[in-house]
Amino acid sequence: MALKRFNTASLRHTDKLNQLKLTLNTRFQVLQDLLKEETTMQNSWKEIKESFQASSLGRNLYRKLAQDPRKKQQEDSN
Repeated sequence: MALKRFNTASLRHTDKLNQLKLTLNTRFQVLQDLLKEETTMQNSWKEIKESFQASSLGRNLYRKLAQDPRKKQQEDSN
């Protein structure tokens, strides 16, 4: 496999060097924005999941508390 070499002589020209820096900064900024967006989305889904689980646990606890008096009444009547 051939080794790909870059033309470093063109980097000696400040205009081309500045253009390369600007291009690289722009590309890396886009990648950073994507990473930040992905992290934000993951956090949002995590919060939604936790809220759903908390409400489900609360509902199950409420059902359990609501059923206990009925069970106790049935046991007392037997």
